[in-house]
Amino acid sequence: IGLFKNEQKMHKLQIYDPNTCDLYEVLLVTSDNERPHKVLLEHIRIAEQLELLVVMHEVSFPHAVDVHVCHPTSKGCNLKICDDEVYEMVETARKEAFMVYFDQMLRYGCVGLQQAGVQAVLPKVFVETQVGKEIFGQSARMLADKRIQGTGELRPNFLEEANGFINVSQAEQADAALRVPVIRTHLQQRARHNAPAVSVELVYRSEVPLHAKQHVVLNLHKKTTCNDMWITLRVKTPGEQDMLEGFSSAMLSGGASASRTELTTFIKDKRSPGGVGSSAYGDMISLPGYDRPLLLMITDEESPRAIRIAVCELYVPYDPLFQVVLLDSAEESPVLPATALPVRRQMQETFVKFFGGHVPASSVLSERASDEVMHGLEGAQRERDPLDALDVSDSHGGMAVNSGVGVKSGLGTGVPKHVRSSEVSSVLHVCTRRRMGRMMVFTVHLDRFGNNIYFRVVMLDTTTKSESHLTILAHATQRILDHLRLNREMIEQRKAEIGKVIVDNIYMVRHKTAGNDALAEELDGIELCEGEDIDYRLRFRDIISETSTADMPSAVAQLEAARETIRDSTALVTVSASKKALAEAVDETMLVWREERWDSGRKVIIAFYGETTKEDIMQYSHNFRIRVSDHATLNVLATRDVHEDDLEPTLFQKGLTDFLSATKTEELCKEVVGWVALRTHGDEVLGIDLDPSR
Repeated sequence: IGLFKNEQKMHKLQIYDPNTCDLYEVLLVTSDNERPHKVLLEHIRIAEQLELLVVMHEVSFPHAVDVHVCHPTSKGCNLKICDDEVYEMVETARKEAFMVYFDQMLRYGCVGLQQAGVQAVLPKVFVETQVGKEIFGQSARMLADKRIQGTGELRPNFLEEANGFINVSQAEQADAALRVPVIRTHLQQRARHNAPAVSVELVYRSEVPLHAKQHVVLNLHKKTTCNDMWITLRVKTPGEQDMLEGFSSAMLSGGASASRTELTTFIKDKRSPGGVGSSAYGDMISLPGYDRPLLLMITDEESPRAIRIAVCELYVPYDPLFQVVLLDSAEESPVLPATALPVRRQMQETFVKFFGGHVPASSVLSERASDEVMHGLEGAQRERDPLDALDVSDSHGGMAVNSGVGVKSGLGTGVPKHVRSSEVSSVLHVCTRRRMGRMMVFTVHLDRFGNNIYFRVVMLDTTTKSESHLTILAHATQRILDHLRLNREMIEQRKAEIGKVIVDNIYMVRHKTAGNDALAEELDGIELCEGEDIDYRLRFRDIISETSTADMPSAVAQLEAARETIRDSTALVTVSASKKALAEAVDETMLVWREERWDSGRKVIIAFYGETTKEDIMQYSHNFRIRVSDHATLNVLATRDVHEDDLEPTLFQKGLTDFLSATKTEELCKEVVGWVALRTHGDEVLGIDLDPSR
């Protein structure tokens, strides 16, 4: 195995078998835009006996190229090549969209599907058409303006062309659901001795409006003698004629167009007569004339024999722009089977292994992400059946599951049978409570199984020396954290409070009535005689309806302190003290921009700070705190935290999305400070609004 880099910054991987003298090469073009981020998966066969899976991944910052050569029965080979090139960092949201859509391309052969009921919808997504007979992507609004020459009559079902009219399918006019066109062609090796030197045909063309003044056009050309293809993307300028472009032979020389308004990607036919396995390629591209990144994905598959191409947005609402399937004429259907073939399954698992295991922050992506890509291979299995994944070793019959709350209880400590090194258990809280006239010791554990976390409570009866446990399953644990407005990073800081809230909501019932809420009788308040015993189980109240964040011990202490302050001082002193505390909470060293102006009849100071909270640093890439103070008294009137979600839609409308770059922070603050407006009621300041129309 050899890895080479040439002067054009192309990385070439060579795999050579000395026994058969077979040589296979994989070429990855790197450092080709401002934020290079791409993934290549290639399944190959060497000497018809050795099957390998090659993974090449380019990371923008710090710039590196990772190479993994995987084999099912061996450790394989891992290489990482780093250099001193500096590129822009790719935002987490873009990486998450890349992860979700690349996984969908491998799993379903198309992108943009909701995960719920995907297998029922998938056969209806693909629609076959003929080359040159239909133009896809034309909306009804665009077609409605086409008129028959010489008559002025509207003809919305046809598109004007120099030689006549081309029919547009009725399904495209509806445009109500996801639809992937399928074009049948010859993808197997063909030999044409009398073919011209350059014989290229336009097999697909589509146009999508991004907004009123900007359209994106995709042209797909293919050689007639092999599977060499060119994917051309360009931004259509306002007023440009809507016509079918030809294909210049000059583009064949370099494999890419030299125009500043288009981007051409060349797909080399790499299938040898002996057959080469499937491959998948994903690249975050920059289209000239368009200021947002796009995701280009290409798959070359063996079964069914097809080449699939998709172009997607890497920003909200994460919609696919173009999709097309070139299907070999000998294949029956482009739909992938529900049970993946070995090669495709290996590619899916390898991609999840290196790039999955992360839940997207966007709700749009979460609905489209598979369990494997969100939780990893092992985590997805546990998410499907958490009760089986949480099998316990010392539970004895009569296991009670409260499906409404999401808990599992029984005898013993509840420690799982098979504890792996990736699973960690820690103690959050230990306390005592008097139940049934006895002293009970409660220990709250935090168990980690893969990407899931569980709260497990073990109660020790000091009289009988017996133990009982109650485990709160993963989905219920996450609901509790969300209800208490806590994330996983805050558990260690608030562990005592979390443990106290959990123990306060645990009660005991007779074992025979543990599965029937109507017959369940609480045993906490009864007094047992000496020597008397009851077979009981632990139950958990619905903490969502029984408690709130105000019941947390720290919140109770803060409320009590606030009441004391109100009783001991006047309202004016209290307001001044709260404003002073709010002002002191801002780190003055993080000041980015400061401006004075008149607003609502008073002179104010508007200051931008480049820091908000520790939690925001984990969730957002841009964190600004806007503080408005009175110029005369320097009292803080109002504060507001803003992030890229608040700024990006308006900046996109104004064509200023480049202000989100880390090098243009001051320009961004100068722009946003003009949007700041105080929201008042009389003389009282209620908050800060962002009004771009000011």
